[in-house]
Amino acid sequence: MKCAHTAIQSNNLTEVHCGKNEFLATVPAIEPTTDTTMISHHHKCIFVHIPKCGGQSIETAFLQDIGLDWRRRAPLLLRPNNNPDLGPPVLSHLLARDYVGLGYVPQEMFDAYFKFAVVRNPFRRVVSMYQYLPTKQKFRDFVRTTLTNEKSHPLFYFVRPQTDYLVEGNQVLVDTIYNLESISEGYADLRKRIGLKTDLPHINASSERTTQEPLKAIKLAVASFLRGDTKSVFGKKDKHTVWQDFFDRDSQARVAEYYKKDFEMLGYTLELNAS
Repeated sequence: MKCAHTAIQSNNLTEVHCGKNEFLATVPAIEPTTDTTMISHHHKCIFVHIPKCGGQSIETAFLQDIGLDWRRRAPLLLRPNNNPDLGPPVLSHLLARDYVGLGYVPQEMFDAYFKFAVVRNPFRRVVSMYQYLPTKQKFRDFVRTTLTNEKSHPLFYFVRPQTDYLVEGNQVLVDTIYNLESISEGYADLRKRIGLKTDLPHINASSERTTQEPLKAIKLAVASFLRGDTKSVFGKKDKHTVWQDFFDRDSQARVAEYYKKDFEMLGYTLELNAS
């Protein structure tokens, strides 16, 4: 049975008018990936997903709430992007201002929907990036070579400051910012606001790794080789039980400078032991 639907804007985002079972039968399966962004018309909300801030758990909760699985996530705009005119190569890199600026939603919808994001301590976010990405660099070298403002860097959109995703000029574009450090309380508030029925699942580090991981490893290795940085390909990765132990004075200073606006606007301290 075909499911009647009406396109609501130009990027193949559709508002579905049919029963749940009919709808599920029409949704194609796509390969798993953690590179996502999310619009839920059912909940009338937009989630600005900042990399390495617990976003996949949030997205999984929304999928479960409307009866979808990760392979049938396209109706929430949870998909890669192959058109450079419509944003970065993966939609997890979409900034709040790009939802309207690149035509994913009209301004009226963006204003009407509840918009939220999850942020975390910038020091811990950098450690999480380092542990997740398939680099073989020492942590201090990873910080030195990866925290860059060069948009041509293969990881720029992954490591860029959290405030880049949320702010245009001096205006915060989302309605609510939750902290990953207190996500249980934040998620309880989110459930009340938009009527979510599902609990927040925990997506651990091993389950986050998907079929995109080999591609990321290849891209990172090629980029490092072209820069003449063979240590990132053939070196040995740092391992510590306590996340503060990854930092020396230089790497701490570099992170503090690169994420200066994050520390100032999001209320995190520059002291490692107080974070």
